[in-house]
Amino acid sequence: MTSPAAVDAIEDQERIVLTAHPLQRVGAYAFTAIAGCSEPGQVTAKLFDDVVRRMADDAVRAALLPSTTAEGAFWLKASGSFFPNSKMNHPSRARRSRQENIDLVLAWRTIPNQNCWPGRGCVLCGRDAVGYFAKVDVPLAESEQTRNSTPRGHAGLALCWPCVCCFHALPYGCRLTGGQSSAVHSWDDRFLGKVTTRQVQTNHRHITLGNPVDKGGGYAAEVEALERLCGYEDDVYEGIELLVFTNYNVPSPSPLQIYALEQPLAEWLGRVKGGGTCQRDTVFATGTLVAVVPQQRMTKDFGTMSRGFNAGENPVIHEHELYSAELAGDVLLDLPRIGTFETDGSGLRIALTADAAKEAASAGAKQISFRGFSALRLSLVERRRRAAVLLRTLTAVQGGAKRSLHYGDCTPALMLLGAVRGGVNPFTRILAVRDGRTSFASRILREEISVWRGELDGPVYLGWSPGFLGTQRETALEELAEEIAARAILLDHPRVLFGRLADEIENGAHDGWFEDPKA
Repeated sequence: MTSPAAVDAIEDQERIVLTAHPLQRVGAYAFTAIAGCSEPGQVTAKLFDDVVRRMADDAVRAALLPSTTAEGAFWLKASGSFFPNSKMNHPSRARRSRQENIDLVLAWRTIPNQNCWPGRGCVLCGRDAVGYFAKVDVPLAESEQTRNSTPRGHAGLALCWPCVCCFHALPYGCRLTGGQSSAVHSWDDRFLGKVTTRQVQTNHRHITLGNPVDKGGGYAAEVEALERLCGYEDDVYEGIELLVFTNYNVPSPSPLQIYALEQPLAEWLGRVKGGGTCQRDTVFATGTLVAVVPQQRMTKDFGTMSRGFNAGENPVIHEHELYSAELAGDVLLDLPRIGTFETDGSGLRIALTADAAKEAASAGAKQISFRGFSALRLSLVERRRRAAVLLRTLTAVQGGAKRSLHYGDCTPALMLLGAVRGGVNPFTRILAVRDGRTSFASRILREEISVWRGELDGPVYLGWSPGFLGTQRETALEELAEEIAARAILLDHPRVLFGRLADEIENGAHDGWFEDPKA
């Protein structure tokens, strides 16, 4: 007959609790997510056994693969950074039979017989420990740079079975790359539960399909942590930590790195970006600025880079390649889209979160149909203002790096704009190469205006700073005199011309430009 105390001790080994160990907490919520629950306390004894069995089955499937390079071996490769030398990934697997590997992995993932329990309390939660566990089961348990509670003379930490299973579930809640792994942790249990559940769902796809995780750039883990925060819709009440670690056998100079984000900043970021993922279609599109005339000759010299260096440190010497060129590029200002935001559609078509849409609607934005989708549109007065600000800004560009060295006019020296009913830019060939120099082609401009007259809604605006391209401005005034007299072309200094156009737009002279043309 089993005593009540013994029954309680056994039942305790099927109950998940949160402890003060960050990785155990991440694992606890990963275990909870696999069980289909939102809180550790909701995991019943049956669900506990089901999750343990599922994790064991995943380990068995990985152990039966021939190598980490085999198709679908993502989980096998990732396991080396969590459970090195375990029955799941030990090199001796290749010499054992299929059934032997299955039996050994299942034995590893089975609670030790109660007669073998050490009679100690779990160092994390105080319940009866079922054994001593070290690096094979507990990441960083043997790291010299992490604090642990391994008693002298013992092989590892005294742990209860649920805490061990939380460490077994830890990889499901981490960003896995096969090298260093990362986990997002917070003492805000609700936040931790939500972000860990999302990571479990992501990893489930990788484990099922065997697809590797894109390691991304140098800040991939940090970016993913911020994305988890930005996707969290509630307030954050504690700080957030990004734990980057490895439990691999090869010694690492930094087996654990902790990047902390204090609660006020975390809450601010969540509020700024929370509420879903949106994508704003481009209102002002700019093409790449490319030299009109290919440059064959360059001047070379040397410079130094010392930004961020401490006093007394040697700067980095690097070589400069200097050349002068006239750069040209296309621009597109989508006037009907100014102040217009889609609110439905598939994928990232939505341009506003639900909360932002409500705020805009309460401020007077109107519901419309825009290019096949529902959208909110700001008042015409505000849309005029935004277009005018952009035009004035284009003629007032300033700044840049090392302004004392690169002091000069940064504004476009020549701007050619026309209101076109379609999406075609007919002015891409106005600047051409003639005798090895950039040349303004008045004849081509005149012909393009004639050909596209039915699509042009108003005159063509040619802003040209005096002195740019030598005397070609004066030549163009003569060659285009007829079009200028007919006001088919307006030519003046960019600041004057586009400042005047901005005033006209704000005064409502071109309101038709803010609507898509009727078919």
